[in-house]
Amino acid sequence: DYLAAQAFLELEPEQQAAVAVQAEHTPGGTDSFSTEYRRLTAEDFRNMKLENMDDLWENRIGIRSPETVPTATSGSYGFESFYWMNWYQSHNDSGSPDTHSFKRLGQEMLGIGGYEDGYMVYMSALSENDLDALRKITGVDTITWKDYKMKRYEAVAQKLDQIPYFDSNEVIQMFQEAFEADSQSGKLSQSIDVKRTLYGIVKRATGDFSDGGIYESPEVIRVSSAEQLIELAARNPYGYYRLEADLDFSGVPAEGGSYIPGRFIGVIEGGGFRVTGLAQPLFGDLQYAMIRNLSFSETAAGTELQDLLAVKTKRTVTENVTVESVVLLEEQAEEQAEEQAEESVENTGLPESEMEGGQLEEGQTGEYTDEENQSENGQPGDSQIEDSLPEERPEGMPEEPKREDGDDTEEQEEKHKKDNQRSE
Repeated sequence: DYLAAQAFLELEPEQQAAVAVQAEHTPGGTDSFSTEYRRLTAEDFRNMKLENMDDLWENRIGIRSPETVPTATSGSYGFESFYWMNWYQSHNDSGSPDTHSFKRLGQEMLGIGGYEDGYMVYMSALSENDLDALRKITGVDTITWKDYKMKRYEAVAQKLDQIPYFDSNEVIQMFQEAFEADSQSGKLSQSIDVKRTLYGIVKRATGDFSDGGIYESPEVIRVSSAEQLIELAARNPYGYYRLEADLDFSGVPAEGGSYIPGRFIGVIEGGGFRVTGLAQPLFGDLQYAMIRNLSFSETAAGTELQDLLAVKTKRTVTENVTVESVVLLEEQAEEQAEEQAEESVENTGLPESEMEGGQLEEGQTGEYTDEENQSENGQPGDSQIEDSLPEERPEGMPEEPKREDGDDTEEQEEKHKKDNQRSE
């Protein structure tokens, strides 16, 4: 919520008016009130001159759909979305708030003080009103709901640089772009989507809220084989896995339509390595996971990333994850073979024409000295390939008749010279 607020404060008044609401309380019921969350105009926001979290609280601003929520004593069973952003939190210092805020604050106090010292104190007659409950739960006799909320925002701001899972400035930019898109569409889908993604990161970092926190760097688990990844991911689906080699799944059995059928919400850091030999999708269920710097080769499992990665996905982030075609892999293999051949030529120092039977490079004569033309025993001698191939004759040129030395007359010799010149 704090990061989203920083993005909201950068919007134009027209954009703010399109996505935000103001809370308006009306007394009702038995020591309770109803709340109307209503849209304001761009001029209203322009006059507010919003600059910080304190301004958002004082003007009772939040991100949620416009609606009127009845009193907590009216018997309503509704609840607010987890993804609404309450920069101002509705509360009633003289009694109970509206029904949605009553349940929302009860859950928050459960997190602050536990079941008996938090949830029960707020929800029951152990407290007289919202303010009394807050002071009993926190143990601070002078605290107000604004103090409580602002101190939480301050704590977040001071520790943003300690979060290893995301860059706060990038998240603020994501929220700003989402708000701008929502102001055009008239919906809150984009900003809610960003918050859902961040929720997944926190869920993953804390092992589904069971251990650790977002300020602690994850333990890196190194993986060097397909079998090892399957075993470790099944044991700890929240882990941070870093590949140390290519993973070949050829011949590895898959269960339930995938190799890792259980839900996985961890991180796979590919390190530029490749996954090959998949006959089924790698994962069965990816939720809030992150896969990055990894390539897949086309296999029987498919040619599209979704086919190779998972049977189903939800809120999964992929960065620099690609699928390499079989044709591309063959071309890479050919390039590697050519590079190895060139290195072999350079290492031996022999002309390419002798190494591969290829054509002569520019500047080569094709003639060998006596030192170059040695037999296997190292002694100078005739070429090993001398007279091994017939002399080439231009197409259409008649074969010369056999003759003995000295048979040609001067006129015949002259004719032979001219024929040879034409041939050349």
